Amino acid sequence: MASNGFFRGPLRWVSGLVLAGGLLAAESNPVPIAELEAKAKTGDPKAQCELALRLEAGQGVATNRTEATRLFREAAAKGYPRAQAALGDLLANGTGVPRDEVKAVEWYRKAAAKGDDTAQLGRGMAYGTGRGVPRDDLEAFEWLKKAAARGNFRAQFWVGMVLEQGKGVPIDHREAAEWFRKSAEGGFSEAQFNLASMFGRGVGVTQDKAAALRWYLVAAKQGLPGAQRMAGAMYREGEGTPVDPVEAAKWYLRAAKQGDGEAQLELGRLYRAGQGVPKDPVEAYRWLSVATAQRVPGASEAALETTLELAPEQFAEGRRRVRAFTVVSERQGP
Repeated sequence: MASNGFFRGPLRWVSGLVLAGGLLAAESNPVPIAELEAKAKTGDPKAQCELALRLEAGQGVATNRTEATRLFREAAAKGYPRAQAALGDLLANGTGVPRDEVKAVEWYRKAAAKGDDTAQLGRGMAYGTGRGVPRDDLEAFEWLKKAAARGNFRAQFWVGMVLEQGKGVPIDHREAAEWFRKSAEGGFSEAQFNLASMFGRGVGVTQDKAAALRWYLVAAKQGLPGAQRMAGAMYREGEGTPVDPVEAAKWYLRAAKQGDGEAQLELGRLYRAGQGVPKDPVEAYRWLSVATAQRVPGASEAALETTLELAPEQFAEGRRRVRAFTVVSERQGP
């Protein structure tokens, strides 16, 4: 969806309960599915919500969104806040139900009034995007802060974003970095990326290239392609670490496979030069061509130069590899 308010870039409007794969439902000692089903049949709203989350995410049971929605509705009608927040998610995104942003906000409101942090985040997202309610950056920030104060790492990330951008509040990079740190420590990869960037630039924190690389790697290992690309760049340039072209190529490859155009360009250059990987003009052509298709600056020129170095049979093989390329996501975690 298009960026709106301070929520820049592609974003699914979600409190993080349902569309995050039911992560909040995963307890350290989860109730066995048979026991959960038995409790849900008695009308226990907590059991209904927990079972619905597992059905939605396919955790220990076959995915069944129709049944999950029914259980969410039943538990929400009984006033169970987690189910109300989850139902808000479904309505906000039109997942298994017709999209209804106004009703979504109403369910978020009911759950948020009971202190549910995911619903508070949902309300903040609603005000920040102007979906279901008139857009109000300050009101969005207030709800995000409430959720963040309760330890919601997604809300902590968005509080950091608001403070970094100064939407409705004064810019405060130092405080933004603190909220990014809290969210990053909670495992949120986008916050890990932002914190790494702040360490790399010395914005809001003392510049520390080694710390930047550490946080990029944490996010990279969760499958965040931008972090993988940045880790590759730091290993290539020797920032925060000795120069290591093999590690650079490894991280560029992981990002490139996920469709990161800049990583594809840099990987192509490494294959062309034989840095960190065996010199391979066909593989170089493949990655440079894929990057060219994404209109990455410099990719088309590099691809053309590589083409001129290929024998006819190499060019044919390169074209075959380009046609066979498909993006494969490896995203993990929250």
